[in-house]
Amino acid sequence: MRQALSLLKLSSNTATAVALSCAVFAAGCTGDISGDLGPAPPPDVVPADVTENLELVSGQGFCVELLPGEALRSVSPEGHAWLVAETAGMSNVRVLDAFDAANVVTREVELTAIQRVQAWSQTDAAVITDDGLWRLEDLARVQLAPPQGFSASAGSCGDPGTNGALLCSGKLYERRDDEQWWAWSPGASGDAAPSELLGQQGECQGGDDSGWMTSPDGTLWRMQPSSVYRPVQFERLQAAAVTSASGVGAAALVAVIDAERLWTGSDSWQAWTFPTGAPAHLSAAGGKIWLTSGSELLRFDGSTWQSVSLGSAPSGSTQSVQAHAGGAWFTRGGSACHVATGPMLRVSGVRPFSRSKELEYAITLSADDASAVSASLNGNALVLSPDATTGLFSGSIRLDSVGWHELLVEAGSSSRSVLVKRLPEYERSWVTDIKPIYEKHCSGGDCHTAENPKGGPALSSYDDWVRYAKQIRTRVVDAGNMPPAANRAADYDDGDVQVIAQWLAGGMAP
Repeated sequence: MRQALSLLKLSSNTATAVALSCAVFAAGCTGDISGDLGPAPPPDVVPADVTENLELVSGQGFCVELLPGEALRSVSPEGHAWLVAETAGMSNVRVLDAFDAANVVTREVELTAIQRVQAWSQTDAAVITDDGLWRLEDLARVQLAPPQGFSASAGSCGDPGTNGALLCSGKLYERRDDEQWWAWSPGASGDAAPSELLGQQGECQGGDDSGWMTSPDGTLWRMQPSSVYRPVQFERLQAAAVTSASGVGAAALVAVIDAERLWTGSDSWQAWTFPTGAPAHLSAAGGKIWLTSGSELLRFDGSTWQSVSLGSAPSGSTQSVQAHAGGAWFTRGGSACHVATGPMLRVSGVRPFSRSKELEYAITLSADDASAVSASLNGNALVLSPDATTGLFSGSIRLDSVGWHELLVEAGSSSRSVLVKRLPEYERSWVTDIKPIYEKHCSGGDCHTAENPKGGPALSSYDDWVRYAKQIRTRVVDAGNMPPAANRAADYDDGDVQVIAQWLAGGMAP
């Protein structure tokens, strides 16, 4: 969660300033994001009845009988279902493929007491066990070094070996490129402390640069590049999930089960009631929310509710639901079933909402109905090479600029948006990199100090630099005429300009 965590800063009535007196220790750096954030109760709105105008959809899919002891533990962004059964000293892993019922991978893995699994593909996953943090690579275990304070109850998102995050004992630990864990304390304790990270298809944040957490006391936390909020506190929060619609910057769709109601929104909220039964088994992916109500499997895309059925599924109550961009897996009557409501598209080579410094990715695209596939990156068509034997379409994408990019994949009437973010080569902060430049080159003669506003806007604080970021980019980086040549110190050069440009591009970390 590189940006949404390293840039935490609180302001206004719902936030306070980040304490930057970080001390480096074995786990990296500890920052304070505490303060009186003032979570509010949900708004007083009239609940909507989900049964009104409910569309009934007959889905396509298949069911596989669960073996003794098996449980559905995770689903990859591309629809691989990980079924795990623990035995003495081992775990039997069986991975199903939503695209092909006959494509099954089975392996014994030397891991036990598994608490969490985040599947990335049919053979790769991140795993938390009672005694450690692991990555499975081609289903072979690789042990990772967890941060101080790690426990088996940790929440997780992203890849803990590179740029993921862990939530342990009320603290948020971010994995950095320096191979250290950086800890952030929200200053809350007990049931008020955050305990669960809400991933977006396993990753830590969506295309609006927001990350989300919940606390046992029902508080919902929202983290953005320069702020963290506690916008809502639900009285009886039981489960929460988040997903994003297509497009860079699109607002997240958050769903919260609060006793007998479901709440959806992020900036504004709507309550929903379910005469068929209390909502349960919540999951979200690809801009859609999946849940159960009584015996019904329901799907919501932000505007329309559907009741989705699968003729081959056993009758009875549903025990779990886990969504991916093309559909959802659910367990019922001793079987694991997959259901989709239309053709599915698969993207290999880059994960949805992944963030890295990589410039180029080799990608492989396919449709489960063997349709011809086309794709574009940020609106520009890509050249794809089809393979008549496999039905796969291969190509590459190049992320020429820092920030989010949208890969749009289309086949027939189906389309899928995959967002990927290129991170800046250097991680710059205001305290470490920008403040020394300001003090040496911008405060002389009271040019940009709070004491002499006539000399120009005050730039003595982090808030000032964020407030005037656009003007700083124009004058310092683009035009190069600030500071004025006559006022520059002898050692001011392009290196200082580059540091400022990198800080601006990287999200303006405090």
